[in-house]
Amino acid sequence: MQNEHDFISEENEFNLVFNGDVDQIDASIVASALIDFTNAIKSYHRFKIEEYDIVVRVKTFRPGSFDIPFILLPNLLQAGIFNTVLNKESFGALKEYAGGISEVLKLKKLLGGEKPASVTPVKNQTKTVEVANNNGNITQVNIENLNFYNSSPETLSTLGNLFARVQNQPDIDSLEIRDKEKKSLFKADKDDIKELAKPTSSSKQQDIPKENLKRVENAKLNIFKFVLAENFKWECVYEGNRIHVKISDDGFFQRIRRKEITFLHGDLLKGNLHISQVWNEVAGVYENRGGYELTDVELIHQAEQQSLDFDQEIDN
Repeated sequence: MQNEHDFISEENEFNLVFNGDVDQIDASIVASALIDFTNAIKSYHRFKIEEYDIVVRVKTFRPGSFDIPFILLPNLLQAGIFNTVLNKESFGALKEYAGGISEVLKLKKLLGGEKPASVTPVKNQTKTVEVANNNGNITQVNIENLNFYNSSPETLSTLGNLFARVQNQPDIDSLEIRDKEKKSLFKADKDDIKELAKPTSSSKQQDIPKENLKRVENAKLNIFKFVLAENFKWECVYEGNRIHVKISDDGFFQRIRRKEITFLHGDLLKGNLHISQVWNEVAGVYENRGGYELTDVELIHQAEQQSLDFDQEIDN
């Protein structure tokens, strides 16, 4: 069985720092800020890597400081349930997350949630672009982080909540993200915090429908319980949550009936996932409300699996 200690690496550590003349902060402010920041990190992970979930841990506090150390680790509980075999090489990308979220914050600071006025590739840097706002101010970021910014209004709202929680705290002068070497990746002073706390255009209540249908291409769902009848929902796990999903693919069921598909323990379904969502006005985000439908379905076998017993697994 895989051990979490096998994945512990300083490369995946970074810090969230509440700067200022402060040796204590209201616990609810810290707790809420950590929740918002953790949700943003996990959302960024889902954008980068679909194969496994992560856990975000806070390391032991250093005396006399609110320099909060984080470390990112794979969710081995989830991986163990579904026989997902992880390797340290594929997990190495997590060391980039602090920098990725920092660049997303730079874009939010520059653009205020709006679309860029222009995006220009940087010469001799295949993944770097220069982003400009309507006032002519510019910053350089990785193109993947710009794509995440453009496609993740919920995360921008979550990050806005983080700054809204701390903007009225008189003892906090700035909020900063540092890497494992204590190098500053992003820093927001009091004026920046005030701007970053403002709702983005994509999260203003009047611009947002109460209901939304989110489409996730090439989503991967771990099969927990399958159903051979076409009008019943399958029980799967998606992003660490057990869901009931309607399978809408006649060709997939035809292949099952022709016995062209064999189900094994730990199998995944891959397809386009359609999620019914409702806008939560308090949290400022869309919430999934149980409506899941999978189309264009493909069955993926994981390595080192055992066959399932159809008689025991059918959900009547």
